[in-house]
Amino acid sequence: MMKILWVLFLFTANSWVNAYVLRDYDKKPRSSSHLARSIKKYEKDDLIKLLRSFVKETRPTRIIGSQGHFKSVDFVLNYIKENTNKDKELVVVDEFKPDVDQAIKMYQDDFDEMKKSGVKPGSADYKRFENFTNSQVLHLEKLRQQKGRNIIWEKKGSERPNEVIVIGAHYDTVAYDKKSLKMLPEVPQPGADNNGSGVSIALALIEVLSELQIKKTVRVVFFDFQEFGFLGSWDYAKKLKLEKQSGVDIKGFINLVMLGHDSKIKDKAQKYGNMKLYYSSEGTPTYADEKALAQLLTAKGVQAISSVKFKPEAKNFPNGDNVSFIQNGIASLTFTQNWEDDFNGRRIHTSKDFVETLNFKTLYGSLVYITQAVSSWALNL
Repeated sequence: MMKILWVLFLFTANSWVNAYVLRDYDKKPRSSSHLARSIKKYEKDDLIKLLRSFVKETRPTRIIGSQGHFKSVDFVLNYIKENTNKDKELVVVDEFKPDVDQAIKMYQDDFDEMKKSGVKPGSADYKRFENFTNSQVLHLEKLRQQKGRNIIWEKKGSERPNEVIVIGAHYDTVAYDKKSLKMLPEVPQPGADNNGSGVSIALALIEVLSELQIKKTVRVVFFDFQEFGFLGSWDYAKKLKLEKQSGVDIKGFINLVMLGHDSKIKDKAQKYGNMKLYYSSEGTPTYADEKALAQLLTAKGVQAISSVKFKPEAKNFPNGDNVSFIQNGIASLTFTQNWEDDFNGRRIHTSKDFVETLNFKTLYGSLVYITQAVSSWALNL
């Protein structure tokens, strides 16, 4: 059962209101081009302002248990309160007890698989993986009494409310020493790309959906404990599985992670806007549903913007909350940067993951593309 911790909103001295409001005519777009025009009324500067504010208000780090971590929940709740119209909308904070043993087993199993792969004990790679595993497990042991909090926003569809799509972004952070892979819990970690970019796009998406008269139901979830075994999404995915078994038509989960980095010099394809939409490899039980959903979303997304393209790729993505949903039999996709050709490996999980290092044009383009795709589905365009 879902434990609702709060249904009220908190107010902070740093709250502010965006000005995204649609005319009645634009709330029910008649075509994809009409929808795209409505979405683009959400301006790039407002998205960058949102991202900057989130990172600033939650600094120096959003690692589990820190002040920045708690402030993240307040920020998201206040932003939704101040920038949505509440019609047919629900916001809750779902408090959960993280399954620490599940996460520890995952890390230890991964380490065992690495050892089976032939990596020699004492080698640099072996030592780094050992450091990573041990530091994760040690920190998880300290978190056994820590409650997790997932924030859930939902808007019911007016015609087909039983059809539901879920979008998610995690809000916690963690830093590592890149050479040793040991965790650095005290190091500042602004987390602009990972995953302030996903959080800001998810909040902007909520603003747009709040204005639109959607026909099918959309949920947006902000996950806790992603950096420690995906435990926030694991808890929610188990509950979503029960909903699906009870008859709710869950169409799938869409993961938003690391959508701010985009370079040309380091990109193997030597171009901007070279992003990815990952779904499971063929042979995975959810493969067919994920492929169909990926094709649907990309066909809609490109109708709004051409400067950013999310190339669908059937490749298991092991680094995000999508894993929790796939393990619970729910189709799951991940919108993210191109991890093969243009990965932001130097800055993520470090104190250098600043807002200023991101490509704002691509971040905004990702918002327009993803919002067009999700809204088209919700409006049944």
